[in-house]
Amino acid sequence: MIGSISSVTVRIWIAILFLSCACYCSYGAVVEDDVKCLRSLKQSLKDPLGKLASWDFRNTSVTSMCKFVGVTCWNDRENRILTLELRDMELSGAIAKDIEYCSSLQNLDLGGNKLSGSIPPDICTWLPYLVTLDFSSNDFSGSIPTDLQNCKYLNNLILSDNKLSGTIPYEFSSLGRLKKFSVADNELTGTIPAFLDGFDKADFAGNSGLCGGPLGSKCGGLSKKNLAIIIAAGVFGAAASLLLALGLWWWYHLRLSKKRKGGYGVGREDWAERLRAHKLTQVSLFQKPLVKVKLADLMAATNNFSPENVIISSRTGTTYKALLPDGSALAIKRLSTCKLGEKQFRLEMNRLGQLRHPNLVPLLGFCVVEEEKLLVYKYLSSGTLCSLLHGSDSGLDWPARFRIGLGAARGLAWLHHGCQPPIMHQKMLKCDPP
Repeated sequence: MIGSISSVTVRIWIAILFLSCACYCSYGAVVEDDVKCLRSLKQSLKDPLGKLASWDFRNTSVTSMCKFVGVTCWNDRENRILTLELRDMELSGAIAKDIEYCSSLQNLDLGGNKLSGSIPPDICTWLPYLVTLDFSSNDFSGSIPTDLQNCKYLNNLILSDNKLSGTIPYEFSSLGRLKKFSVADNELTGTIPAFLDGFDKADFAGNSGLCGGPLGSKCGGLSKKNLAIIIAAGVFGAAASLLLALGLWWWYHLRLSKKRKGGYGVGREDWAERLRAHKLTQVSLFQKPLVKVKLADLMAATNNFSPENVIISSRTGTTYKALLPDGSALAIKRLSTCKLGEKQFRLEMNRLGQLRHPNLVPLLGFCVVEEEKLLVYKYLSSGTLCSLLHGSDSGLDWPARFRIGLGAARGLAWLHHGCQPPIMHQKMLKCDPP
């Protein structure tokens, strides 16, 4: 019994020692990171006044770094850096990336120096817990990084008296804790975002290109001369656009009248004759049929695509009724405006052929012969929506029309949101076939 208790006691002490070692190693790694951060910062910056000469890294005592000039630690018992304040030391150079090793830093004040270059866009990734960031009175240039929005704990952002250009990022609206903000005396332009209206006018002064917000100046003001130029250009542009529109209207209606004389490809002309040389071409069907269907079968079923078999003709093509030997019927649409190559067309058809929805007419198959592209649909004996809505014997009441519209909307919604990837229907015309 005593031996058993001793064994348990030994195990407990081993566990405690293991945890102590782990914590010490973790703490040691943090301290080493802070040392690396400060050493790199000292090496990368020019220090003409020798302010950082007291940063002696040979002293490895627990609180050694906490006594460095400008360094404040969390407490006197650990070297976790909380604040780095190196203001008015005439330091020059650029901010080194190794500052990321001061990962626990909450306050960074480098104001009143001669630091140059752009503000590191990753600084909020390197120092995610920043509460105060002061880069005022330096020589920073370039735009204000939008990634400063990632400093979620930021209360104070001071960037005044630099050479920053561009606009104030609208993304800063996500900085909900921001209490102090200043970009005065830079080269910024554009409109001050509305979420900054509560700050003082002095925080934005000295930027000749800024307008709106606390500054009170209107944005987009024009001189009389510029206004006259813009009005003259607008009148000239409107006149030119009107002439162009009239020309396009005339050309379109001239082309349309020619098409109406010959129909939208309803007449067989020579395209149907060309198909005769490819009668043995197989029709691709998505559901395996009992017998293979060839182009010759479609030609026979449509009486060689006779005008008498036309269901409807539109700008996208002409649809024919195909009456099969067993008495069943299909709808064959000849596309007239498809510019896809054969390989891409086949890929697109194979994708559309897999779609099945109660409010969509299923695509049963297709056939490609040279430049001719034929689609095989299920035949709808009730006719087209156009004929139902505008036919002489139309008996559709408003509830029926509503159900038709609702069904069409459901089909479109499924194409747009139910398919992965979504399918765009593009043209939605009541007189188009399925």
